[in-house]
Amino acid sequence: MQSILNKNKWYFFIGINIIVITLNIISKQYLYKSLFFYEIYGEQLSKGQIDQLILRSNKYMIIGYLLTPIILLIKVILITVCLKIGLIFINIKISWGKILNWIIKLETIFLIPLLMTLLWFLLINIDYTYAELQFFYPLSLLNLFNSGELDQLFVYPLRLVNVFELLYWLALAKLFATETGKKFGKAFEFVMYTYGVGLLIWVVFVMFLTVNIS
Repeated sequence: MQSILNKNKWYFFIGINIIVITLNIISKQYLYKSLFFYEIYGEQLSKGQIDQLILRSNKYMIIGYLLTPIILLIKVILITVCLKIGLIFINIKISWGKILNWIIKLETIFLIPLLMTLLWFLLINIDYTYAELQFFYPLSLLNLFNSGELDQLFVYPLRLVNVFELLYWLALAKLFATETGKKFGKAFEFVMYTYGVGLLIWVVFVMFLTVNIS
């Protein structure tokens, strides 16, 4: 663990973005079939309109690839700010750079569900629907519910409750416990009151947007 933490964080940042973009490109190529557009919009739009929609979707996908590093950078900075503010309140000094280093390295945890999703639909559930693809997240509460019966409002919160998020919390708490000399339980409480509160605010914000957009 220590040898990984000592490596340049920006190499990891670049590597994570390359892997995320690569997996998304593969998913777009092999999982998101053009047929889905005809299934979803077949009764509302003509074939020509659907073809135009597919072309626009491909253009937006390229923009999404370009925005991936920016979105990840914003995410790691916001998490770092939450943790740093918490440290100020409990009068513990850990540099911004060290916290940012931790957060970037821990982002590798979230590469696992991306890869699992790709392998699941390429090798196991090969006869899937668009709804199954959209509502799938490995080892999460979301998979315990029927996508056709679940209110869209609760999709993101249920997706967020997953094994990988728990691993992220545990790893972050372990790093703080090691750095500060505090017991693991106290370190986990710190993560809960800083990152956890920030995550809760974000979830409420996403749910608010879902209600207003839908």
